[in-house]
Amino acid sequence: MADLATTVAVPQALPMSQAAALLQVGPAAFSLIEAAELELGQRVLVTGAGGALGLALVELAARAGAHVVGSAHGAAKRERALELGAAQAVDYPDVVAGDAFDVVFDGVGGQVGADAFAIGSAGTATISARSW
Repeated sequence: MADLATTVAVPQALPMSQAAALLQVGPAAFSLIEAAELELGQRVLVTGAGGALGLALVELAARAGAHVVGSAHGAAKRERALELGAAQAVDYPDVVAGDAFDVVFDGVGGQVGADAFAIGSAGTATISARSW
C-alpha cells in the first residue's frame, strides 16, 4: 500500500485513465514548456499533437499565451488539439516551410521531426520531446 503522504486525490470528474496519463507526461510537459521560456504571442509548433505528451504541450503552450499549431495524423487527434487550445491543427505534410515558428516541440522524431526543425529560422528554439 502507498503511504498516504505520497497519494494525490483525483477529482471525480477526471477519469482515472486521464489522471494516470497526466502523472506520466505532466512533469515532462512542464519541463519542456519551462525550457522553451515561452513568451506571450510566440508561434509554437507541436508535432505529435494528438498524443498524451503532445496534447499536454498544446494546452500548456496555449495557456501561456502562445499561438499553437498542432500537427497530427487523423482528424480526431487534430480536433482534440483544437479543443485544448491549438489555434490551428494540421496533418504533418501540411506544415509548410513558409510558416515561421518561435518554438518547435517535436514528439515524433524521424522525418517528421527533421522537417519540423528545418522549418525553424535561426532564432527558433527546437526541443525534441523524444528523449523524455
